[in-house]
Amino acid sequence: MKSFGHIRLGVFYPLQSPLHRMDAAVKVACTALLAVAVFLAGSPYLVLAFLVMAMVLVYLAAVPPLQVLRGLRTVLVILLIASVAQFLFAPGRELFRLGPFRVTNAGVVNGFVYSLRIIFLTLLITLLAMTTPPTDLLRAFERLMRPLRRVRLPAQRLALVFMLAFRFLPVLLGRAEDIVVAQVSRGARLDSRNPLRRLGAIFPLVMPFFAACFRDAEALSMALACRGWRGDGGRTCYRSYGLRPADYLALGLSLASLAVAAFL
Repeated sequence: MKSFGHIRLGVFYPLQSPLHRMDAAVKVACTALLAVAVFLAGSPYLVLAFLVMAMVLVYLAAVPPLQVLRGLRTVLVILLIASVAQFLFAPGRELFRLGPFRVTNAGVVNGFVYSLRIIFLTLLITLLAMTTPPTDLLRAFERLMRPLRRVRLPAQRLALVFMLAFRFLPVLLGRAEDIVVAQVSRGARLDSRNPLRRLGAIFPLVMPFFAACFRDAEALSMALACRGWRGDGGRTCYRSYGLRPADYLALGLSLASLAVAAFL
């Protein structure tokens, strides 16, 4: 039986690195800009350059590299689906055949490029979670969504939803691991090589998992209500948020990367 403990999404590491000291709203904005840039990049060499940039960011964040790379395990299925779809269905010059499917040169290149894009995006999101405290992340979403108030959208409530969805992943994974351990202790065969038996063993896990999720959601809503949170505008902050030269430099580099990816 495999554990969910290797999945490190949403875990904050309190360190004193350059990425930790950056403004949270700038980090969210740079993550969004770089995510758009890597999907606009058409050249495989340019996508490789973005991946090298991600490795440099991991070094600057001073977080455990193995913990960052373990986050890639969560997207292995997406990587496999994207690569296989490109290998088998992309048009181009035929290299060889796999039964009724044609593997083309464009399919191989596209599968490689799409995999690198997903890896880069996963690394960005993992770094954002590992270098930003939950409260700062919530305030960052609120600040970035502040223009939505002009069209009467509840910016603070939307920011809280995004932050909770982002930070609730470790809790859900922990619940899933507890349920799996409980079912295995009762004799469930989740490691069977027969796919039908394994699928049948997974079904009893679904209802306890959803029940635990609803209990956690109810407890969270009661905690927010007890603290008087209503999501109204006009809330003040204990800390003052201001941009430093490093934040402007990061924004400039992100915008430059987006421009290069769009026009090259």
